[in-house]
Amino acid sequence: GVSEDAHTLQSTILHSLDEVMKGSTAVANPKTHLETIAFAKAGSLLTLSCIQRAARKMERSEEERAALRSVSREPAKQEEMDRTPVMIMMTRVLPSLATQNPEGDSLLARTYALHSFGILISNSIATDKSLSPDQIQIVWKAVESVETSFLGGWSALVSENSRGREREKFASEPAFLAVLLRLMTALLPWLSELKSLDRWVASRFSCFVSTILEYSYHPAVLFE
Repeated sequence: GVSEDAHTLQSTILHSLDEVMKGSTAVANPKTHLETIAFAKAGSLLTLSCIQRAARKMERSEEERAALRSVSREPAKQEEMDRTPVMIMMTRVLPSLATQNPEGDSLLARTYALHSFGILISNSIATDKSLSPDQIQIVWKAVESVETSFLGGWSALVSENSRGREREKFASEPAFLAVLLRLMTALLPWLSELKSLDRWVASRFSCFVSTILEYSYHPAVLFE
């Protein structure tokens, strides 16, 4: 009964977040409708990752308590009961990572999606174990997201409308650059397992970081 109720609650929460991201809720002021949807979508994306981070924190606490009591958990059965639908949550995040328009709410959504995807990966894949084929695909998708985000943001700046202000425009979105750096850092433990797919990922990451640090001196960027 408890397990069924938990799964029902998970489904209800995910459905509610879907509705929020679609902008299905009524908005009192039509003039602020698009802005409201943009922030609602960003908040929903971050909520998905926070659910997984909280679940992982509870799992670690259970493991620590079991170790103190010298009691072994039943891994297969217990994990099946407690597992959050990580893959489902990731599929909710991926569409926002695929947006190409760097302006307005699209950039906001991509920023939060990158941050959310990084948290989901960090709290669902162990760094001390070899990756399974499914996990390799997840990490590879994250690498692709980093590359398309960086190249998409950069190509939008070196357009005819930049008029020599590339440095200023590239550095004007420190949150986007900071989460991009954080996601690259989160992926570092697994890059060696991607060599069979592409052995130059680490080299490209290094170039991305050098370019970001060359153009942005914002404290959040330097911290990452």
